[in-house]
Amino acid sequence: MPNSSIITPHKQEFETLFKILPTSKNAFDMAKKYNITILLKGEKDYIADNSKIIEVAGGNAGMTKGGTGDVLAGLVAALYCKNDAFLSASCGSYINKKAGDELCKKVGLYFNSSDLVNEIPSVMKKLI
Repeated sequence: MPNSSIITPHKQEFETLFKILPTSKNAFDMAKKYNITILLKGEKDYIADNSKIIEVAGGNAGMTKGGTGDVLAGLVAALYCKNDAFLSASCGSYINKKAGDELCKKVGLYFNSSDLVNEIPSVMKKLI
């Protein structure tokens, strides 16, 4: 992987990629080893780079559907155009989880990735 890459694996993808258990410590260790930023997705996301790690809570079971991880990856990539990798991954995780939580309040767990995409601008506007 090129230095300064951002990867967004869920736990099974992390284990397949690195051949170790997907823990916050292991995410931090692999981020340091490969000089990358890792956004380990789960009930709590862990964002790690070669010097720090944070936890982002939130989200819900509605976000486990196909395509929602792609929404997150696209959001992180868009943020990375103008920000550093760690900030982009951290903010992307937070915004994505908040959008999922807002959707859950509105429609329950029955939303799709297009609904999630459409909720992101509203969440971002509240953060300004």
